[in-house]
Amino acid sequence: MTSWIEIDRERLLANTRVFRDLLDSHRKLMAVVKADAYGHGLALVAPVLAKAADWYGVNDLEEALALHRMEPDKPILILGHSESSACETIVAHGFRQVLFRKDTAEALSSAASRLDETAYVHLKIETGLHRLGVPAEEMGAIGTYLTKLEGVVVEGAYTHFADIED
Repeated sequence: MTSWIEIDRERLLANTRVFRDLLDSHRKLMAVVKADAYGHGLALVAPVLAKAADWYGVNDLEEALALHRMEPDKPILILGHSESSACETIVAHGFRQVLFRKDTAEALSSAASRLDETAYVHLKIETGLHRLGVPAEEMGAIGTYLTKLEGVVVEGAYTHFADIED
């Protein structure tokens, strides 16, 4: 038995524009397209979403590079952990990195200094899901720490809902 899914590009764009229309004009919309656009095909989905989304979210550097080849003008946020060895590539391409570890912040700072660029980061806040993230009670300390790192700019913060059922 074979299974498949059909996506109507016009409906996908219309659905995305519903979210766009809910936002104030100064707010940005991110389309998360990790895992090959959740198995629907990044090369098919990303160009459609580009018409309404301002940003993309991906899981890792490999996905960011693939998406960047297709859509080089949109900011890309890497939602998963990146190894220190990837930080120079991340900074060189202007990718944003979700941050929840000091060693990654330090590697991004070093890469930014070497390249004379800025490393933009988004803090992931742990609010009860018990996956990855900075505990909420440590946000002040990590914020202070990050302001002292050369070339690192905190651009945003986010969390997962700890209990989406309630």
